[in-house]
Amino acid sequence: MVMDIVGTLVLVLIMALATMGGIGGGGVVVLLIQRLLYFELKEAIALSGFSIFTCAVTRYIITLDTRHPEKKTNVALDYGLASVMMPTVLMGSFIGVIFNVMLPDMIIQVILALLLFFLTFQAGTKAMEIYRKENKALEEKKKLEHNSLSR
Repeated sequence: MVMDIVGTLVLVLIMALATMGGIGGGGVVVLLIQRLLYFELKEAIALSGFSIFTCAVTRYIITLDTRHPEKKTNVALDYGLASVMMPTVLMGSFIGVIFNVMLPDMIIQVILALLLFFLTFQAGTKAMEIYRKENKALEEKKKLEHNSLSR
C-alpha cells in the first residue's frame, strides 16, 4: 500500500519533469512502473503509453493559446511539423504494439535497454556538439570584445 502511494507520487513527479522537458519519459516510466508498482513488462508499457498520452494532451491544452516568442501572430505549436511527424509516430506505435504482442518479455526488455542506450548516446553526442559550438561562439565573441576594447 505504501509502495503504491510512493510509486504514484514518483510517477507523477517524473512525468511532470519529462513533460516540462519536452520528452515523453517512457523508458524511465516503464522501469519505474515495474519496480515500484509491481506491474509486468507488457502492462507497464501500456500504462507508460497512457501516461505519456495524458501528459501530451495536458501540455497541448496548456500551450494552446501560447504565441511564438519572435512571431507574435503565430502560435507556438508548429502544426506543419506535427502533420509531417504524425504518420511516422503512428506507424512506430503500430509496429511497437505488434512486437509487444508477439515477442516474449525478455526480448522486449533487451530491445528497450538497447534503444535507451542508443538514444542516451545520441543525446550525449548532440549535447557535446552543441556545447562545443556554443563555446566556440563565446570565445569568438570574447575575442571581438577584447579587440574592440584594446583599440
